[in-house]
Amino acid sequence: MLGSTLIGEIEAWAARQASEPASFWVSRTEKRVSLDLRKAQVRFLHPGEPLADRIVARLMPVAVRALSFLGTPDTPVVPGLLQQSVYPTDGGHHTWHPDRGRQKDLPLRVKRRRLSMSVLLRAADDGGVLELADVGAVGASVDEAVAFLPERIHRVSPVRAGNRVALTTWFLTPEDARGAGDGSVVESDRQMKPTETGSPGADRRTMGSRSEGGGSDDR
Repeated sequence: MLGSTLIGEIEAWAARQASEPASFWVSRTEKRVSLDLRKAQVRFLHPGEPLADRIVARLMPVAVRALSFLGTPDTPVVPGLLQQSVYPTDGGHHTWHPDRGRQKDLPLRVKRRRLSMSVLLRAADDGGVLELADVGAVGASVDEAVAFLPERIHRVSPVRAGNRVALTTWFLTPEDARGAGDGSVVESDRQMKPTETGSPGADRRTMGSRSEGGGSDDR
């Protein structure tokens, strides 16, 4: 999906960047850290940065298929920040949550997310699995992308050995991206409109994309 070369570039980039504790929005201007809710260290890539653009070029075809599969084939979207998350061996986790908050006093880019996507970069030796409510474990293979509707309840189970490393982003419509007004989403020719159709009768709240060889919240 991303491929070993691009994953290596992400690892090299992460080694040069300071991380910060994962946090969550409680209002339009305030974020909090709670190790009970999420224990992870995060770093951010912005659309428009060369590495981010190379990643986005790989993610967009998956987003096209996912939006069609999930029943919103006419929704054009643009990517937001890319979040690299490291869940440590001593109980790194993210408790059950949706990615799209419902509270009125939240940033627009959190309330209006249209699609969530996570790519596993490194699997933990034990635990640290992405789980969707009513589905169970998904995206357990390295370089596998999982796309799902942001209101879908999900979690990362506690890591018991090794580290889980994942890359996550959230997509918005161009209109909502402009309304965010904080530079977190770059509107450009990266916006796209799905054209493919999904499998009838499938669960239309999530879609996985496995490589053939190759809310959590933003700032």
